[in-house]
Amino acid sequence: MSDDAAALQAENQRLRAENQRLQATLDHLRAHQSETIRALGVPILQVWKGILCLPVIGAVDEQRANDMTAMLLERVVQTAARFAVIDLTAADFEVETAQHLVRMTRCLRLIGGQAVLCGISPKTAQMLVDMQLDVLGFSGMGDMPTYRDLGDALRACLQKLDQAS
Repeated sequence: MSDDAAALQAENQRLRAENQRLQATLDHLRAHQSETIRALGVPILQVWKGILCLPVIGAVDEQRANDMTAMLLERVVQTAARFAVIDLTAADFEVETAQHLVRMTRCLRLIGGQAVLCGISPKTAQMLVDMQLDVLGFSGMGDMPTYRDLGDALRACLQKLDQAS
């Protein structure tokens, strides 16, 4: 093998190794980006001591619903929040979304939190009634307050916190 061929083979091996290193870095960045996007897709805000707010924006598929539920439950425990206001103003509401919401509110109740819904559109209200879900109780879940908008929901939660102290 000539010196030129050996040099080319060595350079080829170096470039392959560099390509593998760059591919590993790219894979790591993609994983980090996916995690960041998932976290941004579930913005849980502490709006007051004892009150969290989860604005639901867009469609809610099974994976996103599971992420939302897990993150919300974790934040409720971390902050000892009594209320989780679930704002549906910007949600793309489908039958599956209602089922995920029922599951989320049941989980909240089991850890001592209370779900408070707001921003239910007329179309969503009709869908929930057509599904024969008791909006205030979601089929035996107990009272779940609903409010026209986030402001009304927050005022009600603050009033309940004041009454408890």
